[in-house]
Amino acid sequence: MKKMLGIAGAIAMTGAAAVAQAGVGTYNVITTWYEPDTRPKDSIFIGSFTYDGVSRQVTDLAGILSESMTGDWPAPGSPPLYDMTLLDLTYQMNDWVASYSGPTNAPPSTNWHDDTLGGTFATVFLKNTTNTYSTLVGGDGWSPQAGANVGGVYHGFPSSYGSSIQ
Repeated sequence: MKKMLGIAGAIAMTGAAAVAQAGVGTYNVITTWYEPDTRPKDSIFIGSFTYDGVSRQVTDLAGILSESMTGDWPAPGSPPLYDMTLLDLTYQMNDWVASYSGPTNAPPSTNWHDDTLGGTFATVFLKNTTNTYSTLVGGDGWSPQAGANVGGVYHGFPSSYGSSIQ
C-alpha cells in the first residue's frame, strides 16, 4: 500500500504531459491500478490539479486513493470504491525544479519538468513528509525506485507500521 502512495502522485501526473498547453488550467484525473489479487477492488486515485503550461508546473495536486486490500470480502458496496478505506492525499511538497535532464541515480525533487522526456512529474503525499520507504539501504525514501530498492519496506521499519510516520 505504501508503494502505491508514492506511485499514485507520480503516475497520476503522466496524464499532465498530454495536456501541456500554454496557459493555466485545472484538470480532474482518475487513475486505476488493476489489482489482480484483490479483484474487483482496485487501487484508484481520484483528484485534481492545476497546470501552468508556461512554467510547466503542477500545483494544487490533491485527491483520494483507495486501499484495495481493505474492507470485507466479497466486496460489499458500490463499485468502483466499494467499502475500501480512502486516503486523503493533500500534501504536495513545494520543491519545484523547473528543468531536469535525467536520468540520474536520484530525482532532483518531488516535482519537476523532465526536459529529456518532455513531461512533468508531481507527487502528493498522505502526510506532510516524504518519508514513505525505509532508507536502511540508502535512497531518498520516497521515489518509486527507492521503494522498489527496499522491497516496499515502510519508513520507520522495524517499528510497528501503526506507530510509524505513516
